[in-house]
Amino acid sequence: MKKTSNLTYVIGGIVAAALLLAATQLPLFDSKDGDAPVIAEPGNPDGGDLGLTRIKQLSTAAIIYSVDWDGLLPSQFGNPNDLEMTIYPYLRSRESFFDADGIRFRPNPELEGVNLESISNARDTVMFYSANPVGKGHRVCYADGRGEIVEELSELNFTPELAEEEEAGE
Repeated sequence: MKKTSNLTYVIGGIVAAALLLAATQLPLFDSKDGDAPVIAEPGNPDGGDLGLTRIKQLSTAAIIYSVDWDGLLPSQFGNPNDLEMTIYPYLRSRESFFDADGIRFRPNPELEGVNLESISNARDTVMFYSANPVGKGHRVCYADGRGEIVEELSELNFTPELAEEEEAGE
């Protein structure tokens, strides 16, 4: 009977580890609305819609910024280049500023310097949007961080309703 060397076990372990590592890097498959499966980005919670994932990351970065600055959104919402420099530290990558087609998401200039906590209609107020439709429509993210794909931008609310601040001493 031939004895197996320790080297055989080591090589077998390395091969098994390499296969396991390779399997974790494969794209995930996801099916939406009964359509054929679409390949999703690894770790992409939106089932393959890279643009929707990125716009949600952008909105989340602005919300985290506001937490660090006493509820205030960046005063650079009117200037996309300055806004990028302001909230980039809250993002993983500059790619979050662009749709999957490389078109920059647009910020809602109405939110420039607004206190996020004072927006009473945050669920309906657009924070970022894609000006050009891609696939099923425009990617939109609201002031509450929620994102979706819409067919028409004209039906969306860009003006925040600000809650009245309480008078001091009341």
